[in-house]
Amino acid sequence: MNEYSVPLENQAVPVPKMAFGFVEGIQLDHTNYDLRNFSFQFKMMRKYQDGTEKNKNYTLSNEYCDGLDWIGEPYNNTQHFTFLCPDSAHDGEYIMQGLLLSSAIQIYPRYTVNYCNNQTSLLFCREYQQLKEVTSGGRIYLFTKQENSRNWATGEEIADKQNFNLNYYFLVPGDYNRAELVMEYSVTTTKPDYLTSFSQKEYPGLDINSQNFYISDVTFFDPFAAFQIWLRLSDEVPRVDVVYDTIIDKVSEWGALWGVLFGAFAFYFLGYNTNKFYKKNEDWADFDKGLQKVDQALQRKSTINQDQQQIKQDSQNQQQQQEIDI
Repeated sequence: MNEYSVPLENQAVPVPKMAFGFVEGIQLDHTNYDLRNFSFQFKMMRKYQDGTEKNKNYTLSNEYCDGLDWIGEPYNNTQHFTFLCPDSAHDGEYIMQGLLLSSAIQIYPRYTVNYCNNQTSLLFCREYQQLKEVTSGGRIYLFTKQENSRNWATGEEIADKQNFNLNYYFLVPGDYNRAELVMEYSVTTTKPDYLTSFSQKEYPGLDINSQNFYISDVTFFDPFAAFQIWLRLSDEVPRVDVVYDTIIDKVSEWGALWGVLFGAFAFYFLGYNTNKFYKKNEDWADFDKGLQKVDQALQRKSTINQDQQQIKQDSQNQQQQQEIDI
């Protein structure tokens, strides 16, 4: 595997499936959506960096989640737990894109919790002390669905039960708590081996990379602001290249192995067959010995001739030197 990172480009990344709610009870065993306490709001935020357009936000309705098999027991037990999900009718609109201050546009989802306000609500809101009792007995739950694991050899997904991240947060009347989930977009590429696969494939992934918290006194904001959480993309994209040996590599490896084995067997059997042949054909052995003697005689004669030529050449050089001296 080859692992490296590249900067995030301006691609649009789908928001992971989410479920949101307030869970309370001594054993945190049921949800509570009493609007006399607080209400939940889901928005898609758009921020423009160049100033040519004003920032926009779109309030989208929540719906009670249906089919939370990816969460599993006990939280998919509708007799005790009912969570809120973004309206499924707008699934194609839930995207994350860009980075704050470095992209022309940044798009991200945001959940907001607001305390009940008697000036805008038709209900009789809880008193401050009652609200403190409610919030101290529970917490905000946020589920985000994880990607299924995958068999990279076949490319098939492995269905994982209860495949999610769970984050929970406390509501503190008088404080405005905020959380930022940094989501890491990743890409895994599988290269073909030309035996079981013949094309390169890419598999995107998305998971929580980190989390940031911000706490402020409500006097600096809306006094009815209770909690806010938003998701954004991290600035780097981890990439993993899964490379398998190709059929060509395997053929080359087997070819090299067979070449070594063939050479070793050839070397062994050459000596073996030679000895066996000479045992059966002794005349050939004497003949080869005679050839070896002839070859040795020729080599000695060649050496003598070379020595005589060298002596003759040295004599001529000496005679020429004497004539020059005279």
